Amino acid sequence: MNFNPAVIAMRNATAVKFERFIASVVNDAALIAQMPGDKGYRPRLDKIAHRFCRVFNVSLTEIRSQRRDSEVSMARQAIYYWAWRLTELSSSQIGRRMGNRDHTTVLYGIRTYRRKRAAMGRNLRELRRAAQ
Repeated sequence: MNFNPAVIAMRNATAVKFERFIASVVNDAALIAQMPGDKGYRPRLDKIAHRFCRVFNVSLTEIRSQRRDSEVSMARQAIYYWAWRLTELSSSQIGRRMGNRDHTTVLYGIRTYRRKRAAMGRNLRELRRAAQ
């Protein structure tokens, strides 16, 4: 276990960013669910990407670039995960739209995002239940 104060601070800051994003998604879903004739909340990939760019303070150009620093790669993996969960796009389609990446890169990002969320002690279903 790494007890470096800088690493702990970075993990805490990342956790706060995720909480803000989840809260905004839950809020949007609740507002849309109240609309007449709603068939469910299906955000587009560009909306998901713009939200994560705002939360992580990175540009869409950086997300689509080859940069591999922690902020950009964490945002990219989160975009992969949420796009895969909330849209009807395949991993190949997500990869093509996110910088012409291979579908296996997207699948790896999804798995990595899940592991990072679990390591932070964040359970997405518990957050969703608490918001209801």
